[in-house]
Amino acid sequence: MQLSKEQLEDAAKMASTPDLPNFSRAGTGKTHTTLHAMKLSGLSRHLVIAPKIAVSWWVEQAKEFLGADARAVTTAGSPLVGDVVVTTYGVARSIADRIYDEFDGGTLTLDESQYARTPEAKMTAAIFGQRTDLVGGIAERFDTVWQLSGTPMQNFANDYYTQAAVLHLEHFASLGITDYESFCKRFTYSAKRQYNARMPPVWKIVGSTNEALLGRIVYEGIGAIRRLDAPGMPDLRYRELSVPVRLSREVRAAMAGKSEKEILTELNDPDSVMAKVWKLVGLAKVDEVVPYIGDCYKSSPILLGCWHHEVIEAYKSRLTAMGLRVEVVTGKTRDE
Repeated sequence: MQLSKEQLEDAAKMASTPDLPNFSRAGTGKTHTTLHAMKLSGLSRHLVIAPKIAVSWWVEQAKEFLGADARAVTTAGSPLVGDVVVTTYGVARSIADRIYDEFDGGTLTLDESQYARTPEAKMTAAIFGQRTDLVGGIAERFDTVWQLSGTPMQNFANDYYTQAAVLHLEHFASLGITDYESFCKRFTYSAKRQYNARMPPVWKIVGSTNEALLGRIVYEGIGAIRRLDAPGMPDLRYRELSVPVRLSREVRAAMAGKSEKEILTELNDPDSVMAKVWKLVGLAKVDEVVPYIGDCYKSSPILLGCWHHEVIEAYKSRLTAMGLRVEVVTGKTRDE
C-alpha cells in the first residue's frame, strides 16, 4: 500500500514524539498512519485497543501492511501473544491486570480514544489509573501512547483531559492545571441541574470556555495531529438507482409541505406516518442496492447507513446470503 505524503509525515511525527495524539478526521487514514508509526518506532510489541467492530480490521491490516504476527484478543481468556495484539475496550478493562503484567514497553494505540474520555469510568481507570495519574494503569507499561479520534470532543472541553492533558500536563502547568478538577475549572463551566424532583440539584458541566487557548495548547503546544481531509483521495462517485415504491394519497398528503426539521422530528417518532413511510422506502431500496454493493465490495469494504432496524436486518440477510461478512452497529451495540 502506498501511503500519502501526509500519512508519512504524520507517522514520522508520531514515531518520534512520545504520546502524540492523532485527532485527524475520519477517512484521513489514521489506521495505516499508525501502523507505519509502529514500524518506524523500532519497538517490538504493540497493543491496540479499539471498538469491537474495528478489531478484525486492525488485525488484517497489521498482517498485510506490516507482515506482523497480529492476534485478536476477543475474550478474557485469550492469550496475549503476537507482535500486534488487538482487543476491545471491554476486554481490556476486564484483563487490565494481565496486560499490565505481560507488557513491558512498546506502543499502545487507543483507537476511537473518546471511549476512555470520562475520568470516573472504570474503563478510563483501567487505562490511566484510578486517579488518571497513570499509576497502575495500562498506559504506564508502554513507551508511547497514541490516541486516535476524529471526534475527541464529544460534548464539552473536559473530554480533552484524558485524551490530551493526562499525558502532557507539563503544557498546562503554567495555568495552574494539575488535575481534572483544575482542568474543568479553566475550560468548562457548570450549572445546577435537577433530574429528579425527589433528588437535590447537582452541578453539571453545561458548556466550554477558553476553547481557543485549549486548542493552541493541544495542537500547537503538544503538537497533536489534526488533518481535516485526505489529499489524493479519488473523487466521490454517484450512481442513481430507480426504486419502485408506491405511496398512497393519504401518505403523500401527510408529507406535503413539511420542513426538513419537521420531517426529522416525525422520523424519531416510530408511530408517526412519516416514520412508517421512511421504513417502506428503505425496504423498497434493498433489491436495487444489494447488487450495487455486490459490484463494489470487491475493491473495498462497504459502509452502509440505515435508519430502521428492519432495513438493516433486510440488508444483513441478503448480503450474508451473497457470502459477504456483515458487521452490524446500531444503538443496541455495546460500546466496547
